[in-house]
Amino acid sequence: MVSSPEQAQGYILSKHRIEGLTDGIFAIAMTIAVLNISVDQLLSGAGPVNYHTAFSLFWPQIFHYAITFVILAMFWIGLHGMFHNIRHVDNTFIWLNMCSLFFICLMPFSTAVIGDFPDSPAAIIFYAFNLFMIGIIYYRIVCHASKDKRLLVPEVRSELIERSKRRTLIIPVVSVCVSAAAFVIPEFATTLFLLIWVGHLWIERTRSDLS
Repeated sequence: MVSSPEQAQGYILSKHRIEGLTDGIFAIAMTIAVLNISVDQLLSGAGPVNYHTAFSLFWPQIFHYAITFVILAMFWIGLHGMFHNIRHVDNTFIWLNMCSLFFICLMPFSTAVIGDFPDSPAAIIFYAFNLFMIGIIYYRIVCHASKDKRLLVPEVRSELIERSKRRTLIIPVVSVCVSAAAFVIPEFATTLFLLIWVGHLWIERTRSDLS
């Protein structure tokens, strides 16, 4: 009977169990976040003529839900790419992933806060801090897994590892910029999250130029 790498090293959890838990939490967080858009409360008592006014009131909730959904989707896609290249996991990887899931579970709450108080610097910073922590933890996960390729399959190229590190750092860097902008232009600060897509496009362009 051939033992798995996890069993050989004394680890109880396999990467597939961690991946399954992570998938479930991402799905729940992305679903719960949309439930924070309270249409009934905002439209109560509003006549047909005032619907456009009511819509402008809950538009920040829709906008920030869209940001949350897309960013979580980017994290999820990147995480699946990483799991594809992981041979086995260790205790450090497991607990780093658990820490990231804590902040993933917090995303619906921080999305609700910034949706209700879109011009509040405190709400913006709280939301940006939530994303900052997810990005930093994922960067730490990539660094841990890729050090001497301890957890990776041997075929993974060094260029792919470095590109993954750069891509993971985009969201923490943009989150810091958003937090700084919250004190100057709070009404437009979260639009800076669009820089995340710019950063990803730049990394992909660099990849194309090097290939």
